[in-house]
Amino acid sequence: MDPPSIIPPVRVLIRTRPAQLQKIHPSLDQADTKLIEKLCVELSITDKTKINHLITTTSDEKKKLKERVDIVFDYGVPTNECQPQVVAYSVKVDGSLLTIKQLFNPQIKPIVNQTVEGWRTTNSKYGYSFPGRTDVRRRRLDLGDALSVSVPGT
Repeated sequence: MDPPSIIPPVRVLIRTRPAQLQKIHPSLDQADTKLIEKLCVELSITDKTKINHLITTTSDEKKKLKERVDIVFDYGVPTNECQPQVVAYSVKVDGSLLTIKQLFNPQIKPIVNQTVEGWRTTNSKYGYSFPGRTDVRRRRLDLGDALSVSVPGT
């Protein structure tokens, strides 16, 4: 079943694993962007000028022996919008194909929007622009997982 096309303005959360991203590109810095591009094709997003990659975070879930990657991007969301609608997907990569499962949880929207605002505030505190390569900066600043997207039940 094909995922539905989405209509802007909407904030998108992609949940995947590092191993899935490595199937796209060996470098996380490029794989996340390529995954967004592939998902846009699957969701019938044709106007790439409306895409704004906000955050990529890698969470280490040592107790479960898994790592998780969360990628957040805006599709047509005005820069001053603080609480846009949010849609979330779990994505697996199989060759050139994506397996996309929409995630439903009433807590997704507030958690994702709060996370974006947290990154915006943190970047401002350190004098960085937002959005930016927040995943790389987080490793440099050693902020840990305090600002990762944590959606229960996913």
